[in-house]
Amino acid sequence: MPEIVQDLISVNNFMVGRKGWTPDRIGIHVTEGSEAATESWFDNESSDVSSHFIVSKVGGIKQEVSLKDTAWTQGRKSNPTAKIVLARQNVNPNYYFISIEHEGNGLEDLTDVQRNASAWLINFIRQQYPKIQLDRDYIIGHHEIYDKKTCPGKINIDKLIAVAKQLEASEKTMARPKIVWSDYFKDYLIVVKVISNEEWYFVPFKQLMIKESLKAQTPLNEMKDEPING
Repeated sequence: MPEIVQDLISVNNFMVGRKGWTPDRIGIHVTEGSEAATESWFDNESSDVSSHFIVSKVGGIKQEVSLKDTAWTQGRKSNPTAKIVLARQNVNPNYYFISIEHEGNGLEDLTDVQRNASAWLINFIRQQYPKIQLDRDYIIGHHEIYDKKTCPGKINIDKLIAVAKQLEASEKTMARPKIVWSDYFKDYLIVVKVISNEEWYFVPFKQLMIKESLKAQTPLNEMKDEPING
């Protein structure tokens, strides 16, 4: 699981509070430079730029601005295409956006580890702000607000959202594994892997110490989904 390293003290460019707004959108950005250079720019009072998070190429996550405060990342608007920005024409998007910068340049997509870390971060943010959904109306590229930039360039936001959905599903499965009853085994089966309804693998409850799971012969939706009593 990634770890968020907070670096809230050194950033000079942000506004305390959000003018009464609660964040409900996430902005995706690319740094067009190294993580260190981006942090230095955020720290420079003359830049008037900051972001809530930076995700490095190696999957590190740094928080530069508190979520309750306004980062200065996507405040300018020019021919916006994002639905929410069009609906809130008189509102600075910074007030309701949480911004994620990704170390890199606009000519390349995220590294695999960077994408996984960013997807994890998106789900972490959503835990704090459940109104944010995993779709393109809520996860928005900077150029959809300000068309004079191509940011985030080649970053595939759809793929990023897909990975976030996969992580969310995986976390839910790990938090509460599916348990079914087998008349054949006369035992509860702990479902450990699902490829499809016809192909799934399990460990009998009485044999938790066996090394490998078994492939099922019965479609999963024909099993009795029951909790363990006692």
